Amino acid sequence: QLMIVGATRDSESNQLTYGGFLRSGGLFRPLALELVRPSEAPVPCDTMNGNCVLIPAVIPALIGNLDPEFNHGLGDIDYGLRANKAGCAIWVAAGFIGTCSRNVIAGTYLDRHLPLGLRIRAVFGIKGLPPKPWAIYTRRHSGIFWPLYWAWPYLKTAISGLHRMGRR
Repeated sequence: QLMIVGATRDSESNQLTYGGFLRSGGLFRPLALELVRPSEAPVPCDTMNGNCVLIPAVIPALIGNLDPEFNHGLGDIDYGLRANKAGCAIWVAAGFIGTCSRNVIAGTYLDRHLPLGLRIRAVFGIKGLPPKPWAIYTRRHSGIFWPLYWAWPYLKTAISGLHRMGRR
């Protein structure tokens, strides 16, 4: 059971935008992921973006399809982590396979220029980290302390917004 993910780059900057990820956070940051730069030969990874991926029929037969709870984001990364946990290998294909610009953070909960109220609304919104899907993701992939990992982005957004307000 092998999935192959293709890495993409921005057409203007040639920067890596999407592809495979390695879990990079260790014990205390189990959800941290780092994009894998493609090389001249295929390289293994732990999960992937679903922009361009070959999934043989045996894998959905083994683990099912994308979880419908993830109606905007995290579904592809969750799928890769579930496949990996089930013993499937994921490899990043050699070289870049196409172009795809990275989603911008302007207007999202990561945009520190937005007022706090808008950032909080955005973190709970469909393009942020909606509480139910985020809970499913953290419960599946971050271990016994998943409630802490679930709460952290909401707390971090509020704290950073309050900190910014205090500097004015």
